[in-house]
Amino acid sequence: MKVFSLFFLFFIPFNFFAQQKLNKLSVNPIQLFGYNRLNIEYERGFNEGNFGIGFYLGATGNSSRKIHGQYSKLSEQNFSIKFYPRKTDKSGFSYGALVSIASGNVYDENGLDSATNIGTLGVFASGAYQFIYKSFYTKVYLNAGYALTNDLFGSAKYTGNIGKPTDWLLTYGVKIGLCF
Repeated sequence: MKVFSLFFLFFIPFNFFAQQKLNKLSVNPIQLFGYNRLNIEYERGFNEGNFGIGFYLGATGNSSRKIHGQYSKLSEQNFSIKFYPRKTDKSGFSYGALVSIASGNVYDENGLDSATNIGTLGVFASGAYQFIYKSFYTKVYLNAGYALTNDLFGSAKYTGNIGKPTDWLLTYGVKIGLCF
């Protein structure tokens, strides 16, 4: 009986007070492998996991390959605030807001059509569903927003058949990563 009592006194309390997983580090594998865009998002949970603040950085590699008949050199940074009805370390939905700055150049394979000096400042409403298993997670997300400007760094230039982008923005995808 003494061994049983000592077991409960020393080992059981540690199982009940495990540290909450408030940090997440993830990548979008479709952007990484499909579009040659190195990307990483870091998110930190606050207020016992009720909301999180995320930072994202994505950029194409130094050697761009042809995708849909175009070559591109792009960079994107964003800042997001997310709210979790079930906490950041639980599977479930999240919603929030996102501010994004994207810049880059796009060239058509014929060398005549291009869009250069693009600089977009956009605001988004975001929603996601995350599935967490131990220290791994997968998130499916959808962001809808509006580009406040596409000429953030001066005047963007469009030549040939590449037209000006729309002001309405829609991004979606999958992210996979680690919780810690």
